[in-house]
Amino acid sequence: MSALRKGGARLGRELAASFPASDFALWSAGVTFFALLGLVPLALVSLWLAAVLVGADRLLAGLDVAIGGLPGGHGTPQALRVLAATAVQLSGWHVLVRRYFAWSGVSWRGCWASSAS
Repeated sequence: MSALRKGGARLGRELAASFPASDFALWSAGVTFFALLGLVPLALVSLWLAAVLVGADRLLAGLDVAIGGLPGGHGTPQALRVLAATAVQLSGWHVLVRRYFAWSGVSWRGCWASSAS
């Protein structure tokens, strides 16, 4: 067995030992929660980059067409419109700060609240 496989097997055993069966659902929920939090800054940066490439008006018009097919019961279309409008108004410095928060795992709630108002 190669050293890489042995190291991987050892890492797997140690990782499995650190996750008691009773806490597995809790760990899974935590990973899911923090993974979803990271999607918002990623969406902001992606929409900003798309607006830079194709133009803000064209991006917002295309998103309106795409969002038009979504059910509005939970406010999803409005939330996506606000996200897109916020993204196209970002400056380059805002984008760098948001990427830092997305990569580092630091809370971005304060930045989101300040740019959405």
